[in-house]
Amino acid sequence: MITDTSIYQYAKQNQSTKIRRIALRYYGNAVSFGDLFLNIDNFADHLYALGVGQGTVVTLHLPNCPQAVIALYAVAKLGGICNMVHALTPPDALRDNLRLTRSSLLITHREDCARLDDRALLVDISHFMGAVTKTLYRAKTGKIHSDAMRFEKLLKPCTEKARIPVQESLANECAVYLHSSGSTGKPKTILLSHSALNNCVDNTEEFFEHGDMQLQVSLGVLPSFHGFGLAMDVHRNVTFGSCLVMMLRWNAKTAVKLIKKHGVTLMVGVPTMYHALLQEPGFRGKRIRQLSQCYVGGDNVAPSLAEAFDVRVGRNHCLLPGFGLTEATTCNCVNTFAHYKPGSAGYPVRNTTIAVDVEGEGLRSTGTGELVISSKTLMMGYLHDPAATEATLFEQDGKQWVRTGDFVQIDEEGFLFFKNRVKDIIIHNGYNVYPIQVENVIRQVPGVAAVCVVGVPDPILHTQDVKAVLVLEEQAQPQLVQAAVKEECLRLLPRYACPKRIVITDDLPRNAMGKIDRKGLVDL
Repeated sequence: MITDTSIYQYAKQNQSTKIRRIALRYYGNAVSFGDLFLNIDNFADHLYALGVGQGTVVTLHLPNCPQAVIALYAVAKLGGICNMVHALTPPDALRDNLRLTRSSLLITHREDCARLDDRALLVDISHFMGAVTKTLYRAKTGKIHSDAMRFEKLLKPCTEKARIPVQESLANECAVYLHSSGSTGKPKTILLSHSALNNCVDNTEEFFEHGDMQLQVSLGVLPSFHGFGLAMDVHRNVTFGSCLVMMLRWNAKTAVKLIKKHGVTLMVGVPTMYHALLQEPGFRGKRIRQLSQCYVGGDNVAPSLAEAFDVRVGRNHCLLPGFGLTEATTCNCVNTFAHYKPGSAGYPVRNTTIAVDVEGEGLRSTGTGELVISSKTLMMGYLHDPAATEATLFEQDGKQWVRTGDFVQIDEEGFLFFKNRVKDIIIHNGYNVYPIQVENVIRQVPGVAAVCVVGVPDPILHTQDVKAVLVLEEQAQPQLVQAAVKEECLRLLPRYACPKRIVITDDLPRNAMGKIDRKGLVDL
């Protein structure tokens, strides 16, 4: 497929072959590819009438819903930029974001946030639901009282339809703004081009067990405002013509029902989601064995999770760990049927080169050091931050590379083994302690539901102490678990890597992107 085009044109290629197929399933209703693109084109006409054109920033403040997909491609058709904002962002933080990104139009699902923009478009989350679900949803949430313009009115043909100029050269223009912690840990706004998103999807075509992606049914659990969900759920499914079963928000029990009802074959998620599925009593039996490929990333994947999931589904290598960086459009290495190694974060996808930057030795194709990536999927840079862009992107050997901030090992066969974020490495009395190594040991202790290991400054000895923060299973006894953790760590780890402090809490704090807030745990 031609990747040197806009994400709209890329997704629309071969549209005639899938026009009657189901593109989206959404709480009791189905939207065909033909109807999806009709809505996209109608909405684009209205946006054009509202002044949206090449370079216009449109903020999407939406959860997973068909309107998010429609808005994404309509803005892209016009050459605009979608500023993808977390759906739970409150009004004050959203106002700051609108100013930072110089947004010209807000599309939101919240009435209180619609007041921030005189021209805001308010989305009715229930609009595309089936009749029964829509009635129940509206009874629970109440009527919309805002005077803001309704998004759904702009899905009808535009009476003042103008001739939209054909956008010929959008491939290297910015398509989306994504918000991330950045490879340095400081919040950043990442610019991704149309070409980067298209090449990310193109690189994944070789993954799939079935050559015809139109045979696949995907469960869309990751939010579209996150790079992983945007590229691997939305853009990949719309482009390849497979069905996407959309979930507004993650709920394991609902996910099990949808997997069984719609014959879901493919899922992309984070480890906590797969852990939650395994805890659901209904996640077993013949109907979950339709799952053939479940990709997992975004956090460390314990080998025990992959093994338990494979056993439950009844097939080898169903849960496939991978690694991705938002600055490189999220999917860079993955375990596949062709390339699989237990415990690894995967093998580079096609058209992608990985290396380690070893201090004093430069880039090496194997060994241990900071991971760097070269690909057609690299970001354009960070918004309004040229210094950070220059520190993250660099050229060498005729290629452009991005620094990831991740400490990894690349073995002789080219498989990636994730060690730690460089900034998360704990230095205790001159020794490097890798939290993931300690966490993997503690996870095996009976009664431990979740764990995170952080370094706590010792102002007297000027070093860092190792602290383990645990969440226990319901029936676990704290004192017995703490004793077992100490014993297991002393048995399997060097003494300097054993936690000096073990803290038990009800839950691990997470940031806006759903990742564990390690900084918050230092003060816990």
